[in-house]
Amino acid sequence: MTNQKSVFQSLKDVTPYLKRAQMRVAQFLQDNPHRLINMSIVQVSRETGTAPSTVVEFCKKMGFPGFKSLKIAVAQEMELMKSMKVDMNRVADISSDLATFVFANVQEA
Repeated sequence: MTNQKSVFQSLKDVTPYLKRAQMRVAQFLQDNPHRLINMSIVQVSRETGTAPSTVVEFCKKMGFPGFKSLKIAVAQEMELMKSMKVDMNRVADISSDLATFVFANVQEA
């Protein structure tokens, strides 16, 4: 997987090509990314009712050499999304302040 492609976009891209058991791992990743990054491969396999080898196969279909690499990428993407959310909140605050300033100055003119 390239560093430029989102883990979650890759997930959408590979979904049509996954086996049934791999789909359970994919669904778990989609529904529980915060949990997945703190779990072992055995815990994920138990949670999804799959074998650890299925989790590894899923990781490889996603373009990762193994489970650890997938976890790192998910954690990095979640951190990026968190920082983007903070940035968007700041943009909204600045936009609101700017609108208030413009409105106040237009009324004075």
